[in-house]
Amino acid sequence: MHILIKKGDAVIDIGTGAGFPGIVLKIYVPDIRLTLVEASKKKGSFLKFLIPQLNLYQKVNAQQKANVEVLTERAEVCARDPDRVGAYDWVFTRSVATLRNSAVYCLPFLKPTGKWVAYKLGRERIDTEIDDSTTHLSALGGNIETVFTNPKFNRSYVVVRRSNT
Repeated sequence: MHILIKKGDAVIDIGTGAGFPGIVLKIYVPDIRLTLVEASKKKGSFLKFLIPQLNLYQKVNAQQKANVEVLTERAEVCARDPDRVGAYDWVFTRSVATLRNSAVYCLPFLKPTGKWVAYKLGRERIDTEIDDSTTHLSALGGNIETVFTNPKFNRSYVVVRRSNT
């Protein structure tokens, strides 16, 4: 599977935990604007400590706005923030919930051309999960673009794109 994250893209990592994949993406493409969302205050504090240690907290514009931020909040709450709705080119989730359940808070973050990459465990269940979520995704303005399964590691990646552009 290949995705192209470009300089200046806005990326949000939902349920980031220790910063995966968000921090790895930031290291690989340093000029993205990254938001890490983690409900656990303990994990959020760790991320706030880690970011300056890795020199990832850079000022990017005249207003001195940082291009990395950590939100210690539930994704459902962040998805209702008018400043975040439609603000991201990429949403990443890693086994946070089913596609059907997480669509309600992942899709609102996306710009009209944005994509959501959902990392899923267990390739046996992915077909059932996709079948269960397709109608719901469509009703919320999303369509599954592609599914990549890695049988060696029993992982799947589902790419959902905005459909109401």
